[in-house]
Parts: sequence; C-alpha cells; structure tokens
Amino acid sequence: RDFANHHPKHKVSFATHPAYVPLFRDCDFLHRVLPLNDLHGEFPWTIDLRGYAERERRDRLDRINCFSDYLNGAPPTNYDYPLFTTPQEIMRGREITGMDRHLRPTIGFVWRANEIIRTWPDHYRDRFCEIASDNGWKVALIGVDPALSPRMARAGVIDLCGHLNTNDLISVVSAVNV
Repeated sequence: RDFANHHPKHKVSFATHPAYVPLFRDCDFLHRVLPLNDLHGEFPWTIDLRGYAERERRDRLDRINCFSDYLNGAPPTNYDYPLFTTPQEIMRGREITGMDRHLRPTIGFVWRANEIIRTWPDHYRDRFCEIASDNGWKVALIGVDPALSPRMARAGVIDLCGHLNTNDLISVVSAVNV
C-alpha cells in the first residue's frame, strides 16, 4: 500500500495461491490480483514476499518489512487489511451455519495446532463447546482438521471443517457473533 501511494505511476500486480485471490478483492492499491499458476513468466520483475529474509548474524526479518524499508525507506505505515463483506456474504454465512434456523448466537471455533503437541487438550475443547451450548450459544467448528468428538456432537456443534472454500469461509467468519 505504501509503495502504491508513493509511486502512483507504477502498477502493482499481486500473485498468490488461487484459493486466496478472493481475499484481496478490496485492495484498491493493487492493480490486479492473480493466481500464481497463471503467471507463465509474464512478469520479468517479481519480488517474493513470502517468509523471512536472513541478515547478518542470522537475524530473521519479515520480507514485507525488508521490501518496504528498501523501496520506501521506512517500515509499512499500515497493516490494516481492507476486507469488507457484503450483505449477501453475511447471509450466505448465516445460511451455512444455520443461524436463521437455530436463532442462537454463534461462535466460530477453530481447533488447530501448529505444534506436534497441542497446548490446549482435547477435553478443554470439548468442555468449552458444552459450556457454550449450555449457555445458549451455537458452536460452528471451522478450519481444516475435522475433530468433531462425540461430546461436541452431543453439544450440537456444527462441523464445517474441510467443507469451506475461501469465499464460504469469509462468509462464515463475517456472520458468526464471535
């Protein structure tokens, strides 16, 4: 965003995994967003902003910050992400989670761990869902790891794991109350 503001004559194209292209629809500072697999060598000037850059003494720096420092002379001024959902997307999220049928406030719950050992045991997750249900909440399990336990099923948890594309995930996250 800072680069586009400082250099309005340049057009910035952003390439990402095809599933993530919809996430960038509200980024008016980008000329266009396209799937990585559609590049076909079209762009001779590319900058890979994934991951970290290593510097002296193996300091790891975020590549976006390195890019901004080099081209703009300062770190990014704004990390806000401009994603604005439409009323139709929110209605779609309510439909997917059944919010109009059960008329209960709904929690979108992601059960995931980046570590081999989970830091929150399974029985905490199950108990959380039971307590939420007992207090009038509906829980929608979202993410990629299907982990609906019998206790969660008895608590009425909606299992959406692995069933949402990016557009549906945007809709569900926009529709749930928490």
